[in-house]
Amino acid sequence: MSHESGGNAHAVNQNSGGSYDVGLWQINDYNWNSCSGGSAPCDGNTNLNCAIDVYNWGGKTWQFWSTCGACGCCNSA
Repeated sequence: MSHESGGNAHAVNQNSGGSYDVGLWQINDYNWNSCSGGSAPCDGNTNLNCAIDVYNWGGKTWQFWSTCGACGCCNSA
């Protein structure tokens, strides 16, 4: 949870393709419509709930996080 956000609940990072990741779990703006009604999931509870959704959409793996390779957990629950 701290690889991209550094543990900062208000972290915002722009990706090379122009998309944005926000919060502790660095939820990409591609997912905002599906998990937070189109708004950036900036508060802790919404960000965590979006992270759970993205985790589930990935077959209960971390594959949709770009940093999963750093921990070797892309395809493991």
